Amino acid sequence: MGIFSGVDTSSGRRGGRYIAPGKYELEISELKTIQSQKNAGTEFFVAEMLVKSASEETGYQVGDSVSWTANSNHPSAADNITSFFTAALNAGAGDITAAVCQDACGAGQPLRGMVVRASAYTVKTKSGGDFTVVDWSHGS
Repeated sequence: MGIFSGVDTSSGRRGGRYIAPGKYELEISELKTIQSQKNAGTEFFVAEMLVKSASEETGYQVGDSVSWTANSNHPSAADNITSFFTAALNAGAGDITAAVCQDACGAGQPLRGMVVRASAYTVKTKSGGDFTVVDWSHGS
């Protein structure tokens, strides 16, 4: 079988190029939830997006794909997801419900093609690591 052994049961590449510090205009390609392969019971919200524009320090070019994730085990997950959806839908936080988010991640992908702006910067975690914070706003 060689190099192609196992492709019939593979789900494809998981993981992507993540948002780096800088400013972006991004077009939503796909919104989904996935289960962690490492930690049972951990779910991720994933936004796959195409770069429409990016500041030079990001290292990204127009047309590149980027991913943004929220980990269900992190206390900030709900706030971060709400922030993303308020920007994508140009709505208030009170308008974002679990049903709205689930629908957006469904087969119909109603937010595909919508544009969001992201401003990303790095902060130090309590353990001394780096974490990229993303502030979202509605695109044009």
